[in-house]
Amino acid sequence: MVKAFLNEKRIFRILCIIFVMAIILIQLAIFMHFDDYGYATIKYGYDGNMNGMNWNLKDLIGFLNWHYFSWGGRVLFFGLFCLILKNGELAIQLFQAVTIIILNYLIYKNITEKRNDIKALIIVMIGWMSIGIMTAIDGIYWYTASAILCWPFVFIFAAFLLMKKYSDKVLGLLGASACFFIGAFSQEQISVMVMIYSACTIVVLFIKKNYVKLFPYFCGIVGGAICIAAPGNWNRSSLYSDFNNLSLFEKVITNLPGTMRVVFGLSNVARVICYILLVSIFIQITNKWWMKIIGVCQMLGLLGALGIERYSINIAMVLRLSFAVVIFVELLIYFLKRNNVDMLFIIIAAVMSIGMMLVSPVLAYRMGLPFSIVSIYFVGKVYYNEFGVLSKFNKRIFLCVAIIALMNYGIILGGFYSNYKVNTENRRLLKVAAHEDKAAGTIVLHKLKNRIFASTMPYEEQRIEVWIKAYYGLPDEYQFVWEDQKEYRE
Repeated sequence: MVKAFLNEKRIFRILCIIFVMAIILIQLAIFMHFDDYGYATIKYGYDGNMNGMNWNLKDLIGFLNWHYFSWGGRVLFFGLFCLILKNGELAIQLFQAVTIIILNYLIYKNITEKRNDIKALIIVMIGWMSIGIMTAIDGIYWYTASAILCWPFVFIFAAFLLMKKYSDKVLGLLGASACFFIGAFSQEQISVMVMIYSACTIVVLFIKKNYVKLFPYFCGIVGGAICIAAPGNWNRSSLYSDFNNLSLFEKVITNLPGTMRVVFGLSNVARVICYILLVSIFIQITNKWWMKIIGVCQMLGLLGALGIERYSINIAMVLRLSFAVVIFVELLIYFLKRNNVDMLFIIIAAVMSIGMMLVSPVLAYRMGLPFSIVSIYFVGKVYYNEFGVLSKFNKRIFLCVAIIALMNYGIILGGFYSNYKVNTENRRLLKVAAHEDKAAGTIVLHKLKNRIFASTMPYEEQRIEVWIKAYYGLPDEYQFVWEDQKEYRE
């Protein structure tokens, strides 16, 4: 009876409900922090808004104009971000939940054309839940970062899908053009990613004399160029003159260990296991003994780097870099043999987003998010293609990957909910203060229980308090007193 009830369609729907609920559940525990308040009040480095949260569209346009020419070209998604934040914290929580659900749906639809495809759904779930803990905290679950590093991929994967299914229709081409433009006009890493992918595709279309499909990819290049060419990017870059004075080689050498740690480090261990499964699949499907030996060495080297890093950063970096180079070549060969040129360009573009980290004056965990999201697609595609022929050993690894991904997501979920009570109480106290007498006063707030699961806090950087006061309509003279958890419990 149970088997009769749990048919493929019902299992698929149950998994969908579980995944959607997991996304919504974690999002409801993500509160505004750090720059979120600066953008909500459009006071992030900007002196043109003196009205707190009572700003209007004219004020927003003035802020975005200042941002583009004085701070950076990420104005399209930040503009949307500001509009959502104006409607309150719950609005951004729900919007982000819906955005992440749509993004995962689009990745799923790019992996498979089948309906109710349980295999593809599980692969996408594993991919999303295995995103590294620090990358997720610093990228997905910090709203300011997510707006420019996560949201654009909804448009990028929508463009991929439109070009696959509807490139023979005018509306399909126009939709893909808009999506590529919007996706590229987001953040420099993603801009470069879309521009590289688009340029490679344009070359192939010219060779094939398929000129009808060129326009969407030109739109991707234009969108990326507008973002990168913003005068504000150069103004912001001038703050890091010491790094900028280094030669290209010196920049790469400086950032290489940190970049490899972000992509293949201990905080990304769930993804490391995913990559090991990928190598194990390549070992299984190759008939060449020497490639099998290289594959085994890859896996041992990547695992070894996790333990060696505490003793030698350079050895760990060499092991990770070796793994990265070989797996990159293996992926290119895999898709080239299957005549999937489009996926080749996606992989090359994704790797270029990592390359951008090597020359960036700021190296943060969130910068690994673009690669983490896109790799769900191309690594997932290999899983999907080869799942039916996996050996018993690889199926066991796959099960381990699924369990580790679930544990990884559980750690993130538990971490944010460990701060839920404090965040809720602080928000209540601020709202009460906002509705009381506006005269200068003092409010006692509480420090987080688990500091890791939040961006920079006001008790660590004073300017954040200015934004919070503007957000809640409190006078500048208002004093915040931050108690630690011991004092709070008493």
